[in-house]
Amino acid sequence: MKTRIFGASFMIALMLAFGNNAFTQNPEPPPPGDEIAGQKAKDAAAAKKAAENEKANKKAIDEIDKKLKNLDELKDADKIKALKAMKKYLEDHLTEDPATALENAAKAAKKAVATGDKIKDAESESMVDKLRSDLSKEIFGLVVEARGTGQTTGHIANLSVTNNGDVPLDVIPQIFFIPSEGQYQSYVGRIPEGITVPPKGTVSIPVNGYCADVTNPPIPAGTSLPPLDTWVPVLDPSLPSEIPHPTTPAGGSKPPMEGIPFFVIDSDPVKPFTPSSVPGITTSPGFKPQPTSSTDITTTWPGTDIPVGGTFIPGTKPEIIAPVLVGALVLIEYATEAIQRDGQFPTPFSPDPVREREAIIQQTFWIYTAALEGKKYEKEDFSDNVYDQFENSTGKTVAALPPEQKKEVDNGITDFWNTFQATGVQAKVLAVSKPEGMTTAPIDPHQTIADPGDPPVLIKDEKTQKQCECGNISFDLLVWNTEVVPPNGWRGVQENKYQSKVDVGSKAGLPDHEIKAGKKGLKKGSAQIVELKNIEFGCSCVEITEAISDAIAALAKLEKSNRTKLDRAKSDLVKKEADLKAAKEKLRPVKATIDRLTREVDDLIAKVKELETPITEKQNEIEQLKKDATVSDCPAYESADKRIPFPSVKVTSDGKNVDGKWGDAPNVWDYKFTVIKGDAALECKIVISFYCQGEECKEVQCSRTIVIKIDE
Repeated sequence: MKTRIFGASFMIALMLAFGNNAFTQNPEPPPPGDEIAGQKAKDAAAAKKAAENEKANKKAIDEIDKKLKNLDELKDADKIKALKAMKKYLEDHLTEDPATALENAAKAAKKAVATGDKIKDAESESMVDKLRSDLSKEIFGLVVEARGTGQTTGHIANLSVTNNGDVPLDVIPQIFFIPSEGQYQSYVGRIPEGITVPPKGTVSIPVNGYCADVTNPPIPAGTSLPPLDTWVPVLDPSLPSEIPHPTTPAGGSKPPMEGIPFFVIDSDPVKPFTPSSVPGITTSPGFKPQPTSSTDITTTWPGTDIPVGGTFIPGTKPEIIAPVLVGALVLIEYATEAIQRDGQFPTPFSPDPVREREAIIQQTFWIYTAALEGKKYEKEDFSDNVYDQFENSTGKTVAALPPEQKKEVDNGITDFWNTFQATGVQAKVLAVSKPEGMTTAPIDPHQTIADPGDPPVLIKDEKTQKQCECGNISFDLLVWNTEVVPPNGWRGVQENKYQSKVDVGSKAGLPDHEIKAGKKGLKKGSAQIVELKNIEFGCSCVEITEAISDAIAALAKLEKSNRTKLDRAKSDLVKKEADLKAAKEKLRPVKATIDRLTREVDDLIAKVKELETPITEKQNEIEQLKKDATVSDCPAYESADKRIPFPSVKVTSDGKNVDGKWGDAPNVWDYKFTVIKGDAALECKIVISFYCQGEECKEVQCSRTIVIKIDE
């Protein structure tokens, strides 16, 4: 027999045709003993897991029995029915994974208490979610610790949450009232969404909020807050009653459970405030009726024109005042958005919108909460606080300031107070003498963005109908990096010089303009000399013609008709884009889901564009009309005696500041200052403000914040 020899190419083709294993031998089957041992190990592991599941589910059943013993059959009928449904499911599925078992038990409970009434069923579902959260904490050994940050406003506390279980826990957002124990402030705070506590892990959750007591100091940093079981959660009508799992695509099927939703604050939540709550509040032991006084400021029930007509007794029945405080704060937050957007009440903080927002909300909330407790917080009290802060930060008293500077401080205080009052009236929590130009349209806290109400009133001269408009700020920026401060000043120093031309707008609402200058690795203690040369300000005086007035009126009408739909479309677009991104990031994305979400996102983008296009076209038409109607450029201030505060430059820095000063050349705007490098990366924030004023125009203040990152 002849042996046939095959070529290499033929062998390769054959291997490709049959696969890489075409010529490999089948592996020897394992000995019977090894196969039996492997199966026994699998069975043992499954039995162990089943025993662990049964132990956890029995623990949940025991907790349910404890809760049932403390409930009243008439008063708590729905809760009893829900707990019994959960218990029945767990008893029938003892070996099921506890995370899945709790989820399915909650579904059974919601089905058991459903009535078909949307409002009642939403309350029942929230109640079941709360029960599931309580059971999760007991089963998985959740430990929560709350400590203060020393702050009155903003980041007021930290919650350290430890999960001793084997499954992740998803934090459900909450809003709540933290009562005072007498020594420190009380607060209204929030737990944000999107936080998961991993198995055997600890997460620090920031609590953001506002102080509800103007007379007490904040809880010091690191000091424990009052016990969590004294905190009063308030149901937030803007949150969904059905708690979705974070990984659930909108409109899609729910994936396998990856974490258990739970409430960090596990006290029973109270219902949000509504006008129908008033009779129950005014007859409770925590409320003391009083005749309405004839003061300049009257508190009203949140979102109404009805005077409160009494005070709350501090420390008594916090669950009574909690929904009132939360309702008032939410309305104040929405009103602040509208006040800032309209621009009718500028304040000294207007160049920094975030700082201004916190100040307006906190101070307006203090006016309201002080009155609720029978205390007074008036303009004089606010003025005293500002004076004290000024003295503490500068070492000087306001009384010792030159008359013009003291007047500037007092005018700023008046501007602030008018804004606080305007916000309170806009929110319908205060009734005061109406400041000129303020709108009082009611605000719907359920909207994504509050109703803007009337369009902003343009600053104009009624006789000539001419308006001043802010333009650009430009200057030459020089940064001199030196190891030490030159003994003869900055002149002649050429080391590490940075130079650029800066030209930025100064209209309201523009974000900070960032500039990266200098070099990396600057030594601590080195001097950074910053100079702004040839500062120029642009503005124009525009005649408000009949065509412009008609176009502005048409724009206001168009914005009003499209605003709610546009805001809703934008909100839906953001959510759908987030859903789309989450679906794409999954390791095994479902193509059908991605395609559907892509189509929905495309449809919403088209809808947003369709709604925005007529608004943009009308805005462009107005700008062109204004450009055609420009009368003259606003003359610059030329005399040296008007340089400060026309314009003014304010500098803050992470390093040690050396006071800046204006240059000496006449009719030229130059400003320079020095900062000393500290431990952190050096960053300077410059706020440049000036007044635009034409011969026939009323003046208007223009401003822009510029951030210079000298060392990165």
